[in-house]
Amino acid sequence: MCKRIGSGILIAMMYLLGQGFAAAATPEVETQPNLYKVSGQDVHIVYSTTNLSGESQLYYRDKQLSLRFVGDDIRVLATEIGQQITITLERVPDFKSVTLTLLIPGINLKNDPIKFKTSAITTTHHDSIGGPRFVSGQLQSYTTSKLSGEASNVAFLQSGQSSVIGDVTLFPTCPGSQHEEQKCVQPFANAAVQLLDASNNLAGSATTNAAGLFAFSVLPPGDYTVHVSTRGRLPRCPDTPVTVIENKSVPVQIGCDTGIR
Repeated sequence: MCKRIGSGILIAMMYLLGQGFAAAATPEVETQPNLYKVSGQDVHIVYSTTNLSGESQLYYRDKQLSLRFVGDDIRVLATEIGQQITITLERVPDFKSVTLTLLIPGINLKNDPIKFKTSAITTTHHDSIGGPRFVSGQLQSYTTSKLSGEASNVAFLQSGQSSVIGDVTLFPTCPGSQHEEQKCVQPFANAAVQLLDASNNLAGSATTNAAGLFAFSVLPPGDYTVHVSTRGRLPRCPDTPVTVIENKSVPVQIGCDTGIR
């Protein structure tokens, strides 16, 4: 049996339904993070899913190590519990290797960066001169670090713009003698960067993000100089000349000497 609905109730129902359909028709756009910065228990990690060359990059630092990894040095595995980001911290032939696996949960961003908590697993893989089969007992041992930090999405420049995109790093960040495989490099975060034109006039200013990246966009073609400002004698960052080409993004990589020896 059908019942009559009062006109006032009907109007209210139509309004609520309309509001619901309007909300469904214009959902908030969610994006995925491309920059993660986490720390805890003397461990600091900055992971970016892309850099100037389009490769992923990861900076790792603890009390003893300060390392940079790029591209194939970073192994990414999608799992049911999130992404597993693995790097090799140490390799001693015929004895052991040490890897670190960072767990990254799925995160949906709307506008602002999101704080999150996660863990990193440090794995020691035991070996011998005859291979793992000659190791007595457990082949892997684990330690877990609790980390917290922030996930964000860095807006990269659109193609077709005349622009300068840069990457500023600090080196060396490890005291004492360094061997060839040691990557004692860290991003220079929150560095003040200036772009000077051919007449030495200020054409733009920027601040590097957590991954040491900066950008100047919509520039007239011509010759410029990129200057990284520092308050004291160290770190020393060289002025870097760059030529902007019409409708092209020009990459610049600047290494700043920390003076650590």
